[in-house]
Amino acid sequence: MNLNFTFKSFLLLFLSGLYSITITVGSDPSDDYTTIQEGIDAASDGDIVLVGDGTYNENIIIESDITLTSVGGHQNTIIDGSGGAAGTMGSTVTVRPESGSAFAPNNVEIDGFTITGGNGNLMNRIDPITNAPITIRAGGGIMALNTSPKIR
Repeated sequence: MNLNFTFKSFLLLFLSGLYSITITVGSDPSDDYTTIQEGIDAASDGDIVLVGDGTYNENIIIESDITLTSVGGHQNTIIDGSGGAAGTMGSTVTVRPESGSAFAPNNVEIDGFTITGGNGNLMNRIDPITNAPITIRAGGGIMALNTSPKIR
């Protein structure tokens, strides 16, 4: 076994986790992805998802510490969650813990979007008066569960 190769491999893997990358979303052939959710899914903690101008008809879920930012600002970049508003995840933007995790992302930034549509996410709760289980819709445009994203 070549220890020099093993050390170099370890060092490369270690250092790659220290740097963020920028993932691009848009309709240009040079962009990495065409939907915001695809860009978010490809991102890791600390990464930047840079979204090109346009209207994106989707409901997005953020479960990691990323920066979601637009190229052209809120006048030119719209996330419209109207299409998924009747479903379980009806909020246009949902920031929540990853499935099965008790820890919500604490360093989420969302900058430069018009966020419209959305009808809230279905949530099971206990009615505080009757102590019976109920289902409610919470959120709408943005739902942040156990976290406080920075939104500009």
